[in-house]
Amino acid sequence: MKIGFIGCGNMGEAILKGLLESNVVDASQIFVHTKTEQRREALKKRYQINIENSNHLVAAQADILFLATKPDRYEQVIQEIKDVLDQSKTVISITPSFTLKTLGALVDHKTNVIRTIPNTPSLVGLGMTGISHEETVDKKTLNLIIELFSSFGEVMIVSEDKLPILSSLSGSSPAFSYLFMKAFVDYGLANGFTLEESVKLISTSVVGASQMVSTQNFPIETLINNVCSKGGSTIEGVNSLQENHLENLVKEALDKTTKRFLEMMKEKN
Repeated sequence: MKIGFIGCGNMGEAILKGLLESNVVDASQIFVHTKTEQRREALKKRYQINIENSNHLVAAQADILFLATKPDRYEQVIQEIKDVLDQSKTVISITPSFTLKTLGALVDHKTNVIRTIPNTPSLVGLGMTGISHEETVDKKTLNLIIELFSSFGEVMIVSEDKLPILSSLSGSSPAFSYLFMKAFVDYGLANGFTLEESVKLISTSVVGASQMVSTQNFPIETLINNVCSKGGSTIEGVNSLQENHLENLVKEALDKTTKRFLEMMKEKN
């Protein structure tokens, strides 16, 4: 199996690194072309992968082809590689912009098309990827794609109409989480802790809280209450967040994120 990357920005590199670190593929099986030679050489030095001088050369060799360019280059790139696409290959989109119907039309329905919404924690093997696919994708191919994405995190197969909400919940949520964590780190710095100490305190606590949510059979409200003692310090902070309508702020952010996702789709389809 040969895997190709056309473009390799932050998300593309997260996937590439995740695949290599999980040992699901070897560096010799990966072929990459990026817009600049400097970026290609940097990736080759970092991961010992194969670099090619054109998108066409990557597509010609790849069985699985990740389109990891910016959305505004998708149509141009597909035109460049269309003549080497066939049913033996699978094209994977990692952008929110193009629907399966549009992607299928762009490749003249010559190859399998799969739409994915990964996230950047794939870099550390803790990614979450939503996948939607055409009904014509056979079970063997789909299982292979699931195996690849599962090598660096969790996978959820959803109908395409759920991708906008999924993208807000998992694709964008790391950024929101970082922003929330930054407030804690800044508070630690302002009160005598070093950056290293502050980051360790909050990141370890967030990982632990996340594991509690995913492994304990308790509603999140119960977990919150279990930390809060009547008359204690934590309840004061929780009350303050609620009085300042934290949940409404989060909902508003998610609504705006989803709205923009839908606008991006409308612009390209």
